[in-house]
Amino acid sequence: MKSQRYLPDALPVPEVNDVNRAFFTSGEIRIQTCQACGSVQHPPLELCCTCGGFAFDYIAGQSSGTVCSYTIVHHPTHSALADAVPYNVVIVELDQPPGVRVIGNLVGGIENRAEIGQRVVAGWTTPIEREGQAPVQLLQWHPI
Repeated sequence: MKSQRYLPDALPVPEVNDVNRAFFTSGEIRIQTCQACGSVQHPPLELCCTCGGFAFDYIAGQSSGTVCSYTIVHHPTHSALADAVPYNVVIVELDQPPGVRVIGNLVGGIENRAEIGQRVVAGWTTPIEREGQAPVQLLQWHPI
């Protein structure tokens, strides 16, 4: 599911690097898996939080989950967000793999106020072009 960006276009997008490329450019939830111990972790990091390994694969996470926490932001943390407040930020626990939580926004804004236990499905923004980088797609959550 592709949609317009929830937050303003003027807000900078994440810098893509070797560690997070699979997550921000694939259009699906890609979860980092340690080749040494098999642990999964999100967000992707340069080393495994379980064993300290440096080699990773990326598996597809399920695109559905449950809101386990949320906040409504009333004070802009960046000048580009001044006209966007209030906006929501949700933490979603994926259905698979177990225990993985992913942060995003619930599309629909304040009128679609999140609730703990709410079922959601992942969607991605249309690709955002940046000079010298692969197009970035931002994860956004939609109520089921």
